[in-house]
Amino acid sequence: MRVLAAVALSVVLFSVALPAFAQSAPAFPTTAVTTSGIQQATIGPSKGVLVNYTSSLTSPLTAFVYLDLVNSAGQTVYVNIASCNLQQGQLAQCFVSLSSSIPAGAYTAKLFAVTTDSVPVSTTGTLQVTI
Repeated sequence: MRVLAAVALSVVLFSVALPAFAQSAPAFPTTAVTTSGIQQATIGPSKGVLVNYTSSLTSPLTAFVYLDLVNSAGQTVYVNIASCNLQQGQLAQCFVSLSSSIPAGAYTAKLFAVTTDSVPVSTTGTLQVTI
């Protein structure tokens, strides 16, 4: 009987603690930041992907833009992150570089933005990339 009481108590404590943890980051709709274009680009010596975002949030936002590069077998072969400062209603161009060590071939680049607390604020955009 004591074991059941201890298990029940731990379940109650976990249930009570979970909502507080889950609410530590503010929630945003994944449409708070819209994508208006994604293209392969070269800036200086760096090759990468340039994505345009517009924020509908009422305050400035620093976002992390994730680039997930996927091969024809559906496997992630490269991931990179760039920081991007977004202002309400303004277009922000965010550049995420690609490594020069990626083998030649065709890939799908998946890009999305999250807050610094990893809360998603955009949908996932895709682009076919040739290395």
